[in-house]
Amino acid sequence: MAWRFGCCAAWVSWLLAGCAPGATAPPLPSTDAGPPDTRDARDAVAEDRAPDATPRAMRPMHGCDPAGGAVVDLTAEASPTILVGLDFSFRPACARVRVGQRVTFRGDGGNDWRAHPLRAGVIEGGAVVDDLSSPIPHADTGEDDVTVTFAAPGTYGYYCTRHWSLGFFGTLHAVP
Repeated sequence: MAWRFGCCAAWVSWLLAGCAPGATAPPLPSTDAGPPDTRDARDAVAEDRAPDATPRAMRPMHGCDPAGGAVVDLTAEASPTILVGLDFSFRPACARVRVGQRVTFRGDGGNDWRAHPLRAGVIEGGAVVDDLSSPIPHADTGEDDVTVTFAAPGTYGYYCTRHWSLGFFGTLHAVP
């Protein structure tokens, strides 16, 4: 479904304002979702998404500063896990991992990728900017864990494609 909260919010605001006489309703969002992504969540490190070893900048993203106190340090864990929560959040939403470390994204409490599709990218200025060079795959089917290996240091953002406007996004800082 191509509807996003932001589009629906415009309609709700219009309706709550009483559909004032002479006011025009906001345009309906397009139902064209574009070409389907045929990758399966189980193929998180598929050959077409081989980890890129090009270093990235370490930078604040989604309110997560690489040097900030809110960063959860997962570098000592053998296989860190990011939980995709029923409460519309990633836990932890702001984390530090090591280059070469395998990080698992896992649904919490029966969540699956149909309910909270995962995609690499950042929310900037209230809009989504996809990150096609990220090793984090697009996952929108099934319940299987998505495991990602970060081959290069830098900052990697990700979000739920359905609920990003509710603050459902996260950041990983991969350090050498």
